[in-house]
Amino acid sequence: MAPSPSRSRRLGRISLGIAVLVALAGLAFCGRSDSNHGERPARPQVPPAPAPLGPGPARPYMAGEQGFAPTREGAVAAAVAFVTGGQALLDMDPVEAEQTVREQATAATADDQIADLRRLWATIHLALEGGTGPVRYWQAALATRIDHFAPPRARVSIWHVGVLSRAGIAPPQAGWAVSVVDLVWERDDWKLEHEAVTAGPAPMLDASAVPVTSEQLDAALDGFTRRNER
Repeated sequence: MAPSPSRSRRLGRISLGIAVLVALAGLAFCGRSDSNHGERPARPQVPPAPAPLGPGPARPYMAGEQGFAPTREGAVAAAVAFVTGGQALLDMDPVEAEQTVREQATAATADDQIADLRRLWATIHLALEGGTGPVRYWQAALATRIDHFAPPRARVSIWHVGVLSRAGIAPPQAGWAVSVVDLVWERDDWKLEHEAVTAGPAPMLDASAVPVTSEQLDAALDGFTRRNER
């Protein structure tokens, strides 16, 4: 449940985990577009993705990926890419983010996913607007499970963590969640039909290290690259 407006600032200082981290976990692709942003810029013409040698992707595309194999392994790779694309979407302007969501969504659910994206976008940016500097959101999928695979449909569950940080408003904090991702093989690729996000299970922090500030986190990870940015 999202916090009331009167609590959002206090939660932002103490923990954005419930209010925002679960929303961020669902940010990657959830989501109605309207015309308030004006005419969309033309999407650049790109050649079809070659068939991947493995599960995919065959090539990166904006926040996520394209060119996944029509296999169990390809479905898992696509689901992980969709779930862990939150930072890329946060770095986009709203129009570009909507284009990305539409590209990676099934045709039947694209408008709903964009509507969800815009609502989550507003919630996240409102909660983080009191901070300074960049928003950092490190994500990783720790475990996956194929719940259903009968092409053209697949369902994949992913246990994942996202570490959110922004100086002045969100000291580094981890949000743990399980996403259940429904995929459909459509337009020669796996497309996202639906993602359901449930908080947890969350482990305890052991005593090997003390929590750091946003500035300390940035300094410690200077030069590091997210795996999906390679």
